[in-house]
Amino acid sequence: MKFPILDIDLKEYENTLYEVIKSDDCIIFFDTNILSFLYKINESARSEFYNWINEIQGRCFIPKWNAHEYIKKVTANRDDEYLGEIKTVSESVKSFNANIKYISMYIDDHVLQGCSYPSIDDYIKELQETQKSLQKLVNIIRPQKTIGVVRREIKEHFENKILDSDIYTIVRDINYLGQNRYHCTLPPGFQDAKKEFNSYGDLIMWCEILNYCKDKEIKKCVLVSRDVKKDFVYNVDVSGRSCKLTDVRLRDEFEIYTNSDQFYVVDIERLISIFSQNAPSKFEALAKAIQIIDISKIRENKKEESTNGISSEEVLNIDLNTSQISNMSEVYTDVINANLERIETSSSKQAEIPDNVAVSEKALKDADFSLDEDKGILAIIKKLKSHTWPTQNSAISQLEDDLKGLNFSNLSEIQLDALFVLGRNIYQAACGNSYSAIYYLQKIDDNLSKYSEIIRDYVVSGALFEIFFDSKGEIRNRYKYRHSSSLFKLDREKYNRAFSFLENQLLQYKDTNIVYPYYADKSSIVFNVVSHPKQLDVLSGDKEYNYIDEIKIGTKAIQLQRNDNSLFPDAIEPSLFVKELSHIYCLPKDKVQIRYSPNINNDLKITVNGYFTSVIQSE
Repeated sequence: MKFPILDIDLKEYENTLYEVIKSDDCIIFFDTNILSFLYKINESARSEFYNWINEIQGRCFIPKWNAHEYIKKVTANRDDEYLGEIKTVSESVKSFNANIKYISMYIDDHVLQGCSYPSIDDYIKELQETQKSLQKLVNIIRPQKTIGVVRREIKEHFENKILDSDIYTIVRDINYLGQNRYHCTLPPGFQDAKKEFNSYGDLIMWCEILNYCKDKEIKKCVLVSRDVKKDFVYNVDVSGRSCKLTDVRLRDEFEIYTNSDQFYVVDIERLISIFSQNAPSKFEALAKAIQIIDISKIRENKKEESTNGISSEEVLNIDLNTSQISNMSEVYTDVINANLERIETSSSKQAEIPDNVAVSEKALKDADFSLDEDKGILAIIKKLKSHTWPTQNSAISQLEDDLKGLNFSNLSEIQLDALFVLGRNIYQAACGNSYSAIYYLQKIDDNLSKYSEIIRDYVVSGALFEIFFDSKGEIRNRYKYRHSSSLFKLDREKYNRAFSFLENQLLQYKDTNIVYPYYADKSSIVFNVVSHPKQLDVLSGDKEYNYIDEIKIGTKAIQLQRNDNSLFPDAIEPSLFVKELSHIYCLPKDKVQIRYSPNINNDLKITVNGYFTSVIQSE
């Protein structure tokens, strides 16, 4: 047995976990609450989850005990309890409707005095209209329909993943084993010792996992859960951020059974966060759902605080990262006053463009941008760089007040740089699936409209620059195009200085990369695609595709980055290929044309081994 690690490099730990999960010899187990989680999220998020487990077909399982817990709910028609949030909304509307008559009686001229309603009848009329609107909205949310759909999906995707364990023998012997382990506070499950029912559930699941891994000689194992209990993990503080690591006693017992200590317990939020850093487009809807659900989780914890006598600090330490999760719609009460004028900076070369927009080399190469002072815009940028959704979301919620604190009539060079780098990091956080950053980008014109033109221009310039240039100021060989449409739909005249800045930067690379300002002025943008039919072995069996061998823009070949494990982009319908190419390279869709040689079969999807970069090769 090893002593627990108390000081970790979080990025290194997450990279290790990602590599373990990705490896073909790693087995992944899902806790019961992952099944209940599927009830809480929408169809798009569930599809992303199912796509992932289909990719790891044969490596993911449900312990039989966890299947038993789920089946028990379904057969008793109690799986509607998984939709607690929707039930709360429905019950709130019912309560409102039940009290309409009382409110109508209670309202009189004295109560309405000083209000905007001319008469009691006007107030009651609006009350009744509100009642109808609320009922109409609630009627659209049909929990029973969702329950039926999710039940069928779970049966389809998980029935063949239930372990073939003899839980009946385990249950027969568990009382003796459990009493001894719980008496000695050996994990897992000892914290459930006082539960009247199912106090040994976690221990039964653990026995199944150990037996399976021993029998199959499994050396790497991950348990995914939503409720990572304190007798499964211990907390490590990493620069004010909470990280839960697997209890060393569990890893030790796993090693006794398998001769390997590579057992990990990870909650679904961190798992999807790690995936979002590596393949964000595949987990966008799932990431959004998780972030919104975690806000509800914090509210539930706060309610428990008042009934259980638990301190706020203790409650917020129970769940992963909840000590930093902030309601996206609320602003911290202690607003950090922006004061960037005190920051000392050395003079640096200015990249000037028409209409007086300029940023320093350190802003263009923002890996070198100093964030030494933890206040104002710099504090926001530091949080956005955290790669942690709760921290990033709280940064976005603070943004309005910090921007208001700037004296826009007298902004220093370092303040302008900071606004530019802020725009870069808002876009970067959105690409990492921070829900607040995505929503901020989608409404960026509205969000910035309350500030001066110079603030708007520098924030948007930074966001645009981030699409095409990396932290070293070098043009990307693969653009970060996923959220580019939120910026390219902006009014070009209103944001002329921002787009002029970007275009001047990009045109320096017109001979080596596909840069939109060079091609956008042309009457048409022609991609010449060479392909052939090819049989590929995919999860569902052999399939035939239009397999791309080469793409040229005009007469210049586009560099292909090979990737043995990648289909482009997960195979695409021919009818959508023009849209995909225009999106990837930020080109006007109406000008993009594709010429195939030879002609493709329109009934087959298009794919390629790897992805096409922004780099064009010499003729």
